[in-house]
Amino acid sequence: MSPAQQTVQARAEILKLARLLHCSPERLDYLEAVPPEEVRQLRDRVTDLLFDAHDATLSRLVAASRLLPVALVALMGERAFGPMLSARLAGRLDPERAVEAAARLSAPFLAEVAVELDPRRAKTALAGIPPDRVAEVTRELARRGEFVAMGRLVGYLPPETLAVAVTALTDGELLRAAFVMEEKERLEELAEALGEQRLEAIIEAAEREDLWVEAIDLLGHLGPERQAALVEIARERLGDDRQAEVLELVREAGLLERPGPLRDLLTS
Repeated sequence: MSPAQQTVQARAEILKLARLLHCSPERLDYLEAVPPEEVRQLRDRVTDLLFDAHDATLSRLVAASRLLPVALVALMGERAFGPMLSARLAGRLDPERAVEAAARLSAPFLAEVAVELDPRRAKTALAGIPPDRVAEVTRELARRGEFVAMGRLVGYLPPETLAVAVTALTDGELLRAAFVMEEKERLEELAEALGEQRLEAIIEAAEREDLWVEAIDLLGHLGPERQAALVEIARERLGDDRQAEVLELVREAGLLERPGPLRDLLTS
């Protein structure tokens, strides 16, 4: 991996680490020199440290919650515990009760919980939440600009839920969330759910909102046929001068340094 490529991938990881630590990404700029996989390992360790703190107390709370009606557990979560503690507890609850509790919580509160959640610990519960409910929370996260939370969550959603959730986002929001997506091998699946017309609109959003680095990063995870079709669409919409500017932008970001069909398409 070239230094420029590393910087792009590290930037995505830094955005996620900064959100976890509730600090600005600029404070972590020094980590751009660190391999992205090591930044992710650091983030995972910090997450484990935060979520495993006070383990005995959290376990007692979960045990006590089993004696209470789910409606009361949901009410206590929103009125007393707050989003951070609720997120810590979510992965410890029985998945069925977690899904039932989520159905009783307001979308704004669920969005706050989603920001604090470790989806690795709650993936069974996430898979059980109805798609329409996930879309509702997705809209709330987008309204708050919480693209990191969305990017972390979508990698753990079942295909049918993912297909509904993306309908809640604008084209630019989709690009921002995909850039920090946790499981980027699912981007091809995401593209399939979007359909060709929506993908064309995303290319237009890349130009309109200056999101070409995010768009080319997305293209780099798609199959050759889809890459070729979308590159051709981009060329149709950009004049020669603007094509040269975009090409230079993605070159500076290091996205053209890895050999492959995408580089051949963009530089031919």
